[in-house]
Amino acid sequence: EQSAFEVPIYAKEGQTITVIVESQGRVCYGPDINDAKGIIGDVTLGSATLGPWQNTPVNLEKQPLLPPSLHHLMNSGNSLTTTQGEMTFYSGTFNVDGEPQDTFLKFTGWNKGVLWINGFCLGRYWPIVGPQLTLYVPHGILQTGENGITILELEGAPCGNALDDTCSVEFTTEHVIDGPVPDA
Repeated sequence: EQSAFEVPIYAKEGQTITVIVESQGRVCYGPDINDAKGIIGDVTLGSATLGPWQNTPVNLEKQPLLPPSLHHLMNSGNSLTTTQGEMTFYSGTFNVDGEPQDTFLKFTGWNKGVLWINGFCLGRYWPIVGPQLTLYVPHGILQTGENGITILELEGAPCGNALDDTCSVEFTTEHVIDGPVPDA
């Protein structure tokens, strides 16, 4: 199904507009096999057609190495300067004492995104649509000592609007796969 969307933005002359398109699967059979994904027509601001566009794919199979044109999406360290609703990469570290064990990661308050630990893509999380509220973290990708975590939050993390907001995820010993699901 082809759709046109209007998204309100506030831009000043000379600013760069970055459009991120999430590809969430594709039709693999039937009459809609040629259904295109992404930006397939003109992008306009008012009545002006914007362009030229630079298309930059981001491979999410491995921890993404962002091209320079997308570095502004990266947020690491203690300073959170984004506002809710913005797509942002978050990164940090955590320590594992002793021998790593299988565990699960819970995303309370987060919306939708992709997670990597030590460069390994664990997968997508989308707790608001359930029923899976945790991601399985196999012991084999963890190491004793410092480990890295990168989160691509697509719809806005639960932090960034107030000084005391903290972005966090929680390791837990139990898989939560019976969360609520929206009505169809």
